[in-house]
Amino acid sequence: MSLEEIERHIKREEKEQVNKILSEAKAKYYSILSSSSKTVEKIRADNSAKMKAEISRILDTETNAAKAEAERHYNLAFSDKIKEISRNIKSTLESFVATESYGKLLYSLIKRAVDELGQDSTIYVNERDLKNVQAKFPDLAVKSAKAEFIGGAKAISKDGFRSVDLSLEDILRRRKDVFTAKLSQRILR
Repeated sequence: MSLEEIERHIKREEKEQVNKILSEAKAKYYSILSSSSKTVEKIRADNSAKMKAEISRILDTETNAAKAEAERHYNLAFSDKIKEISRNIKSTLESFVATESYGKLLYSLIKRAVDELGQDSTIYVNERDLKNVQAKFPDLAVKSAKAEFIGGAKAISKDGFRSVDLSLEDILRRRKDVFTAKLSQRILR
């Protein structure tokens, strides 16, 4: 599975999840508003003109409470969906790292790190990838990463002042920020 296929899969899944989240949140919001409105209308019918000011206050309070409750439910659902999508992505990546396409991607990420930091930089990879990378790049200082990550590479310049994180997790984290921002913009329209 290529990176493009994974990205298309992720985008398709994101779109489906966003639509589902929006639909569920809207349904809950309207249900709460409907329930609150019915309660308020009954109070209006049963009370005298003296109670109109109090009813108006109650309506505002109930509406605000309903909006807050709907927003809380929406935020929980949104958070749960983001976590579910993240788990699905991680699972997909764990399958991806066993493919030939991953090997090609890893080599290109390492070349990118070397281009950015220099031939004398130290490259860190997952323990699983260490032997293959050392064989492919015998002139580079390649080490097993102390902190485990699914795949990709991390690199530190010889002087230790510059680094680059091209781990799959970091690449996804950056995409997650973009996805979350787009999702928030879409919701706020």
